[in-house]
Amino acid sequence: MYLASLSIKNFRRIKTATIEFAPGLNIIVGPNNIGKTAVVDALRSLLAGTDDPYPRFSVDDVHLPRGGAATGDIVFDYIFKELSLDDEADFLHGLKVDSAGKAEAILRVTYGDADKSGRLKSRKMCGVHQSSAMTATMLENLRSVYLQPLRDAELPAFTVR
Repeated sequence: MYLASLSIKNFRRIKTATIEFAPGLNIIVGPNNIGKTAVVDALRSLLAGTDDPYPRFSVDDVHLPRGGAATGDIVFDYIFKELSLDDEADFLHGLKVDSAGKAEAILRVTYGDADKSGRLKSRKMCGVHQSSAMTATMLENLRSVYLQPLRDAELPAFTVR
């Protein structure tokens, strides 16, 4: 199983964007202030457990259009492909069959309904109609390794004296 696509809506500087991933290692590279951290935070929001404080989003993270006001929920949609039979069993409530007859897991994380401090509440749903909550089994199945960003690949990380 691999993450095939991530769609981001209404998050920070991103009104809407979809990123397609390939099986295996994917690397996000680009100049400063282009949205790499927003993409990483969108990925991490799916992987965060109930006891994990990161990421926490506030009303300040809702997309602010030029000359407008920030409104609506932040929405992250994830599509996983090449599911094994065990994956299909674990993600049963979130499955959709694609045009080639293969099962895909459709997951969604939304942030909205700010509390008094402005912190947004998250909801993790699954399926085509987003009518079922993600289960603990689904979240346990999503294994990941977070590597800290390499800030400037052209500069040495240390100096030998």
